[in-house]
Amino acid sequence: MLELAEQFGDPVFFERQTALSSSIDATYVADLAEQLGRREDAWCYRTMAAQQGDTEAMRELIDDYDRLNPLQCWTWFYLAKLLGTDLSKNEYRLMNEDGSAYDDDVGGPAEVIGRDGVEPEPIDENRNSAAQRAAATLYQAKLSRLTDQSPHILRQLSPTFTALRCCGCHCAPLSPEDRAPGSVDR
Repeated sequence: MLELAEQFGDPVFFERQTALSSSIDATYVADLAEQLGRREDAWCYRTMAAQQGDTEAMRELIDDYDRLNPLQCWTWFYLAKLLGTDLSKNEYRLMNEDGSAYDDDVGGPAEVIGRDGVEPEPIDENRNSAAQRAAATLYQAKLSRLTDQSPHILRQLSPTFTALRCCGCHCAPLSPEDRAPGSVDR
């Protein structure tokens, strides 16, 4: 049914509320929903992608879908940080006119491309703490899914995952063989 939506613009996949197989990329489904003008479905699948750890989906939720919900925006912001991505950083680079990476040894005309970092609307300390707790819960759920699949997958993940299984709460430290190469205890 997803193929029908992609090839022919047939929204039956979304109308039947078909369960998403774990082999299908939630971001792909969200993009497809947007193409079909199904904003609510796009929001749902973008949220699913963010819950699965897609930091680009988190950025889109902060910038667009969840922008009127500062608590949710800060939850995504903190979850991205736990996953090793600082969404507040600007991302700019120089490109040649043909789209290739600019090389200052060669010189010539260049274009600056990129985007500003995100900073959700300020919230009070209680709501900020709630956002951090919610992010830690989502992070722990993601980590649990990963470790259920393979405890050694942690070696391939960001250094944020290495010494502790989460943000420093009650979780047990990783054993030395489960730590990423070069990681240190915190």
